[in-house]
Amino acid sequence: MYKYILLLLLFLRPALFSKPFVIGRIGSNPIKLTLQLQGMAEYIANQLKSEGYTSGKVIIIKNYAELKEGIRSGRIDWVTDTGLVAARLENDGLARAVLVKWKKGHASYQSLLLVKKRPLIKQLAIL
Repeated sequence: MYKYILLLLLFLRPALFSKPFVIGRIGSNPIKLTLQLQGMAEYIANQLKSEGYTSGKVIIIKNYAELKEGIRSGRIDWVTDTGLVAARLENDGLARAVLVKWKKGHASYQSLLLVKKRPLIKQLAIL
């Protein structure tokens, strides 16, 4: 009996002690996003080997509620997403922005926020 338990532990050992560095992202195209982010996840995991990370992993989340749950549970280590998601995470006290990712080779870019002619939102501070 003990032999079988020992063999089972030997087979399970890598799974028991593996600690992936997980990047989370909200999206609807998991294959494309995973291909884009997997290299970054593996690179960061390699840089953080001394912290116990053994591999890099990307998970694509369906919505903000799932992202919040993943962060709270500790399942997600890093989020790379839009500025809006970053602002919401900071506002909810779940994360803080430490890096800004370039978009299509540009360090900064602008977006427009459009509202109805008779807006409920008259200032960004309301958001």
